Amino acid sequence: TVRGRYAGLVWNPVKLQEIAISVFRVLISPTRDGASEPFGLTGSMGAKAKLRGNEIRLSNALLDIPRDRPGQAPLEFAFHKAIIQDTGLYGRLRFQVAVHNPIPSGEVHIKGEASPFGASTLGAMPIQGQFTFEKATLTVPHSISGLLSASGNCRGTLIHLECAGTADVPRFQVFGSTHPVHVASRYHAIVDALTGDAHLNEVLAHFNRTTVSATGNV
Repeated sequence: TVRGRYAGLVWNPVKLQEIAISVFRVLISPTRDGASEPFGLTGSMGAKAKLRGNEIRLSNALLDIPRDRPGQAPLEFAFHKAIIQDTGLYGRLRFQVAVHNPIPSGEVHIKGEASPFGASTLGAMPIQGQFTFEKATLTVPHSISGLLSASGNCRGTLIHLECAGTADVPRFQVFGSTHPVHVASRYHAIVDALTGDAHLNEVLAHFNRTTVSATGNV
């Protein structure tokens, strides 16, 4: 569904009031050299968009991102709802997204602002916002189990997103143990949103009367 005014059709770029899209699938192969990028982004810094919309609404959409290792199934992100609004300020977009994250499996809600039109590649797109991550399944057979809830803030680019916040696992259990424990933690991490890789700068976790400090990569 597309809604707009005649004047918007003769502008450069073409500008529409509202674009509504539902039930579709997009396949993205992320690149780091700017050779080929989705969403109208090109290898030229500051490239101009050919189409702008005051508001874009997406529903029931699937986004597939192939992984680096051959033979691995692509990561499938199921977007329940996404609203993208043009702020009219220096190409910034305001967004609200509800999406099912594949690994770990859980529901993500994020809102914030992004600046795609001046980015040289998709990965270089600046973004900032607040997020929640609910019902994230941490279960690994014969290893650990638990459901994680997290919230926090993020800022940076899609391939270098600085995230900080808190996470809570009410019933975390290690395989072979008889009792689950409540784990509460505070974290600071650098995340590549295109691959799901994360560098944990600091994780401070509390359970029972024990405090654990950790760093690493996941």
